[in-house]
Amino acid sequence: MIGLMRFEPLPAALYADGVTVGFAEGLVRGQPLVKTAAFVEARKAYSVGSATVYERLMLDDEGRILEGFSSNFYAVHNGVLRTAGTGVLEGITRKIILDLAAELAIPLRLEAIHVREIPDLEEAAISSSSRGLLPVVNIAGHPIGNGHPGPLCSRLRTAYDAFVERTIRPAI
Repeated sequence: MIGLMRFEPLPAALYADGVTVGFAEGLVRGQPLVKTAAFVEARKAYSVGSATVYERLMLDDEGRILEGFSSNFYAVHNGVLRTAGTGVLEGITRKIILDLAAELAIPLRLEAIHVREIPDLEEAAISSSSRGLLPVVNIAGHPIGNGHPGPLCSRLRTAYDAFVERTIRPAI
């Protein structure tokens, strides 16, 4: 299945203020390396796209945050950028962000955040091709850091935006 739609950039306020995400209790991506129509259908049972829940995150059986419905998840804990190393869709945007973190000398661990670590997070973000890197300031009612986008993710987002500007080419 291929779906096409006109690209509409997200409002600048979402990048400036950050978004709130929730959880998708019980939903898992059976084949995390593949985008399947069955998964798209299963996630329809969960609301997203509102001011209260912009995106939903999925957990593994141990309570570790894997990824969002249509995004990868990152968190800064003790100054280290963390994201799940396995059990997630390994998309091109994620690869670019991980490469940029290395270029910027941002400490990185491919290790998922456990839900009990949420109160200790300094920053969080989600990424996808259409969003780039979008700051997360609240996870299921828990403010992240000071409740505003943080400096490490802002540096990474600036680097990502510059990468896109340097490399984007018209399709036709």
